Formats: sequence, C-alpha cells, structure tokens
Amino acid sequence: QTHHVLDVLKMVVRASLAFELIILSCCWNISNSFFLSKVVDKPPTEYSTFRSSTTMQASLPSPSSSLVKNVHNEEEDEDHIREEATVIHLNHAGASPFSDAVLQCYAQQLQLEQRVGGYDAQEQHQGTALDQVYHSAATLIHAHSNEIALVESATVAWVRLFSAMVHAIDRRRGAGGQSAVNKIQKKKVILVSEGEYAASMVAICQWAQAHPHEWTVLSIPSKSTGQVDLQCLQQMLQGDYRHGVDKERTLDPNSIALVCITHIPTNSGIVNPAEEIGEMIAEYNSNNQHESSSSSSSSNTSLPSILYLLDSCQSVGQRPLDVQQLHCHGLVATGRKFLRGPRGTGFLYLAQRLLDCGVTPVPGDHFGLPVTHVPEHCWNNARPLQTVLSYQPQTSAKRMEFWESNVAGRLALGQALNEVLETGVDQIHQTILQRVSYLYETLQSTVPGVRVHHGKPACGICTFSIPRSKPMSGKGDNDEDDGDNEEFWDPYRIKQLLSEATAMNDGQGGTKLFRFAISVVPATSTPLDSARNSLPNLLRISVHSTTTVREIDLVCQRLADIVLQLQEEFE
Repeated sequence: QTHHVLDVLKMVVRASLAFELIILSCCWNISNSFFLSKVVDKPPTEYSTFRSSTTMQASLPSPSSSLVKNVHNEEEDEDHIREEATVIHLNHAGASPFSDAVLQCYAQQLQLEQRVGGYDAQEQHQGTALDQVYHSAATLIHAHSNEIALVESATVAWVRLFSAMVHAIDRRRGAGGQSAVNKIQKKKVILVSEGEYAASMVAICQWAQAHPHEWTVLSIPSKSTGQVDLQCLQQMLQGDYRHGVDKERTLDPNSIALVCITHIPTNSGIVNPAEEIGEMIAEYNSNNQHESSSSSSSSNTSLPSILYLLDSCQSVGQRPLDVQQLHCHGLVATGRKFLRGPRGTGFLYLAQRLLDCGVTPVPGDHFGLPVTHVPEHCWNNARPLQTVLSYQPQTSAKRMEFWESNVAGRLALGQALNEVLETGVDQIHQTILQRVSYLYETLQSTVPGVRVHHGKPACGICTFSIPRSKPMSGKGDNDEDDGDNEEFWDPYRIKQLLSEATAMNDGQGGTKLFRFAISVVPATSTPLDSARNSLPNLLRISVHSTTTVREIDLVCQRLADIVLQLQEEFE
C-alpha cells in the first residue's frame, strides 16, 4: 500500500513538472517574440544600442535542448557583434595601442627565442639593436646613453631611483660629521606634489614610517589650477614657509633632502612647472652645499644638497623633454602610454653627477653590481660574509637594472621610441593640444552638466565627472564641489556602456558599430589631490596625435546619449 502511494506521488510530481515546463516554454516564446518585434518595429535612430537578451535568457530555466542552443547562439552573436565593432581607443594615458612595426619587432624576437633559445637570441642583438634602444631613449630626453637604464615600468623605475637616492642621502648624512644632537633635531624632509601618484606616495610613506626619527614628508601646496604653487616652494627654499596646525613651525630649508614631482598627474590635464621647479632647486644647490661635501671634493662628484626626482610617465612621448633644462637628477618613463610601446617596458634617467657620487640601487643584483672576484674561503673564521664579498656598480645607469629582462619588449620599445623621434615630438605635442582642446569644447557643448577637473586641459588627458543634475549657473570647471552631498553618475557604469557595441552614424549616410575604450581614475590613485578637492572617481579620456576629430565627436555624442539613458532609468 505504501508503494502504491509513492507511485501516485511520483506521477503527480512528473505531471506537475511537465506542466511547469510547458508554461515556461510558452512564456519564453511570447517574451522572445515580443522582444524581436520591438527590435524590428523600432525606427532606426542615429544612436541605437544593440542590447543583447543574453541576461534575460540566462535567468530562465531551460525546458528543452533547443532553448539551450538558442541561448548559446545569442551569446555567440553578442561576441560577434563586439568583435565586428570598430574600437575607438581613447585611453592613451593608460595603454596606447602600438603600431604594426612595434608588434612585428616584438613577434620576431619571440620567434627567434623559440628557435634558438632566449640567451642565444639576446646575444645576436647585444651591442647592436639593444644599444640603440638606450641611444633612442637618451636622444628623446636630451641625455647621454650611459645615463639610461631599461626597466619594466615607470613604477619600477621610480621605486629604484627613490630607494637609491634616500640611501645615498643617508650615507652622506652619516659621513657628514654631524653631532648626535643635530642628527636627532633635524629630520630630513621629502617634499611631494599634491598630484603624486599613489604608488609613489606608498613608497615614500613606507620609508618615512620605517625611519620616523630621521625622515618626514610634506606636500608642496597647489594653486587653484592644481599646479604646484611656485611661490610656496620658493618660501620653503628661503626658510619663510610656516607649517603645522597653527603655522607654528618654520621649515628649515637645510632639512629638505628630496623633492618628488609628478609632471602630469594621472587624474587631470594639468602640467606641473617642472622646469621652473628644477631651476629653483638648482639655484639653491649652487648656493648651498651640505657639510658632508669636503673642501677637497669637486662639486661635480659631491651629492647635491637637494635631489630632484621627476615622474614623467605621462609626459614622455606627448611633449618635448630636456633633462638639461629640467635640472632633474632622476626621471622615469613607461613604454605603454604616449610612447605607444608594449606593456612591461620603461626606462629611467640617472644624472651623471649622481653616477659619479656612487648612487646605487638598494637592493641591487649581480648585473647592476657585479661581483668583482671570487672571495677567499675565510667566512668560517668568524668573518661576516658582508666583509668578504666584493662588488662594484656598473659605471653607467645600467647599475639600476637586474639581470633578467624581456628582450623582445625592450626591442619593441626601441621601435616605438624611433617612431616618436621620426614623427617629431614637437609635432605630436601640437596635435595632441589641438585634439584635447576640441575634446574639451565638444564635451562642454554636448554632455549635460559635465564638470572637467581643473578646467581646460594643458595636455592629452581630460578627466571629468557628470552630476546627476545640471549644476547651478555660475559654477565653473575650476569650482570644486562645496560638500560631499553631490551625486554623480557612476563612472564605471558609463565606462561599461561605452564599451558596448553601438550603432552610430558613420558620417556617410549609414550606420556602423562602434565601441569606446576610456578609463576611470579612482580617487585613491591621487590621494592628496582627491582629498584637497573632495574628488569622486573620475572618467578619463586621453587623446593622442592618432586621435581624430570624428572619434571625439562620436564619443561625446555617445556620452550624451548615455546620460539621457541614465536619467530615464533614474526617473
């Protein structure tokens, strides 16, 4: 009897499931037919987004294998549409697409490594193509080849230079003959710009936190434009700058050991006055030399009183740079941004004077600091190993490099550098300024309420936010939000919508699929500037000399369309 009851229950369950599948299948056919009719019947517009029903399909159970097949077909169609769409790249400040010649150079080296192995492949270029990369980088910034080191990124370059500099300053301080009292009373000061990149700020603060009695960090105030305030810096160098909660302390210029400046911040279109800063530091150094420099030492072989480290990862490749006019002691660059080279490449500049002063990487390896000879086997006789092993830095800036490197990437970087030199960085710079000026004006006239951070850009970077309602009249670009209550459209949502394939006017009376690659700059990427100006996460469009006016028109039109879409959803 129990078995009979169970059989009846099983039959009821099967019938219920079958009925449910029938209902679901009917609902699916009705909804799918309704969706298709809307797409077909909808009149064509200049900007009609191809919206996939994949999400709706995936959320429903699959009553039959044919339904699963339909879902897979829709997903394949969506991928196909995305692949067919023309990508308008407007993230050159992130990773700019490189040329076919750069790709070919990279691929040829990898193919050679595949055939003969990495070491043999490298030896075929040693002393020829690889040396040319150093020469091209030096030519671009008006340096000497022996002042150039090739590294994996601008951040790697910056951290190595920073570490080498602060250790050199500490060595100078220890050899300066200062009394213990003076050492306690005088902390060494690192001055930073408020647009400093987060990676640099982390390294700086880590160093100061690890040496709380010897080092401290102060920021150079910015003007309302976002640029470094040169008047404040001059006061710092003259001993007239007061700081602290109640401005109760005067900064001793003799305590300033290092100045770190970001030439072009990642979160705005400003350009810091790097040359003027360098001139001020050079003048101070010429009039002031720390006690550690003995009277018998040449001024060219003694460490300058204040070292100047310039982060130019956003400026190299888009504007002319001359380290002689910048007066910087160290400079860093990346390959993937405006140089249009591959990722994982970059270079640094270390001034000859610092090379002569013995500035070395900490830590280094046996490439930059080669072991001079095999030591005697005497360390078991109570001799510490550090007193036994002997090594010397390379005479050039290659002392900042490590043994392992991506040779294919370096050669491709060399090709990208050559392309910049052949085109002419002055021409690239002028074209970028024209394009970004047009972008700024078109954004203002096309996108409702757009707010450009720090006003009209002076370089190829334009960052902005879009309030949910149009700002009150009289509020300009340079007027930052008075409070934290203003709401902005989510930049990540806007970025995602821009990346979707969208049918737009092709300028020839038809339509074409486009999608746009831009970037979002988190407020945490420039913590000081974001804190001062109460910044949200920002949208960033960055143009290059390869950017066209038509591409700028299209992205601004698409942004305006997205804002209207978001407003409709919000209401």
